[in-house]
Amino acid sequence: MDTVKKAAQEFQNEAQKKAQYTRMLFYCITASISQSVMDKLSLKTHLFTLQVRNKPIQDGVCMLKVLIDSYYASTRFTTIEIRKQLANLPMYMQKVAKGDVTRLCEQTRKLNAELEALGEKTLDLVANVLAALEKASNPVFPR
Repeated sequence: MDTVKKAAQEFQNEAQKKAQYTRMLFYCITASISQSVMDKLSLKTHLFTLQVRNKPIQDGVCMLKVLIDSYYASTRFTTIEIRKQLANLPMYMQKVAKGDVTRLCEQTRKLNAELEALGEKTLDLVANVLAALEKASNPVFPR
């Protein structure tokens, strides 16, 4: 962030095309994100506000860096949570699906799709699903 902020400060101090570009980037970002994302970013305004000629200027390059950093951390957390849910499929089968194999399969597909959407994959999906299927309430099914 320090490197980005330093470069952005130089752009703003020069007050040339690069300063205009970063301002346009700021406008493009604010116009294209949802209100909930904007609410999250507004908590970090200090990270993308620069002092230029004794005036606070919100910088687009810094805002983009804050946006990327915020959602990268969120993505890592999300990945961990999805992996935990996949590991807990046996408990899901007992407590939530209550032995419903179709519901278990739908949940498994959903979680796996979310994981793949984040660019991740799991190597123990089959083991987790088999462990969950063993918890099916129908005694014939696991056999």
